[in-house]
Order: sequence, then structure tokens, then C-alpha cells
Amino acid sequence: MLIWPGRWGTHSPSLGIPVSFTEISRASVVCEVVAMHESLIPDVSLGTHFFNDLVEHDMLYVAYFPKKTGNSINDEWFRKAPNRLLELESSAASLAEVVHVIDCSDAEQRVWLRADTTEKEALVFLRP
Repeated sequence: MLIWPGRWGTHSPSLGIPVSFTEISRASVVCEVVAMHESLIPDVSLGTHFFNDLVEHDMLYVAYFPKKTGNSINDEWFRKAPNRLLELESSAASLAEVVHVIDCSDAEQRVWLRADTTEKEALVFLRP
């Protein structure tokens, strides 16, 4: 699962993360956090060519709106989880503060995702 503030695949770094689809094509879930700072709330990728690639490759897309009532995320869990970035790419030390790679199979509890697109609801939770 990839989680990032702003749009995936944007050409403008100020609006999100400028990646090509091939760079993230092995992910099973892509999540856009629809908030970057007080004065910038980027549009989500729905309807873009990038989004079409996600659909064609059977990847789940989630847009997370942090200010929407009922939405929440446990930032502390993500921050405390061991970052495996440098194990995977030793030359990425300069990115370790912004890129956090978590191996959920290492966790004491497994990470599960339940999504209902009809109801526009998704739940990611820990379970033994």
C-alpha cells in the first residue's frame, strides 16, 4: 500500500508525487491523502490517465480526506514502525525522513484492508 499526501503521478511536485505508473505498478493499493497544508488541497486522481492505469491493473485506489467527519489515521503507528527503506535501497538515506517502508509481515499483528466502493468506505486495521 502506498500512502502519500497529494496526487500520485502529478507532473508538479507541489501537488503530490511525480512518479510514472511503472514506478509503482507493483503496489496493490494506492492511497492519496487529500490535504497537503492549509492553503493547498489537491484534486484527487479520479478521471486521469494515471487513474485509468490503476483500474486496468486491478489496483485498489483510495482517497483519504483527513478533515472529513469520521475519518482518522493512526499516524503514531506508522511513525513507530521500523523503516526498511535502507534495507531495500541503501543509497536512499536522503529520503528516509519522507519515505517510510513498513513490512507488515514483521508486525506483531497483520494489517488488513476492508473496502466497500459502493459505500465509499475503507478500513485499514490491525488484527492478530
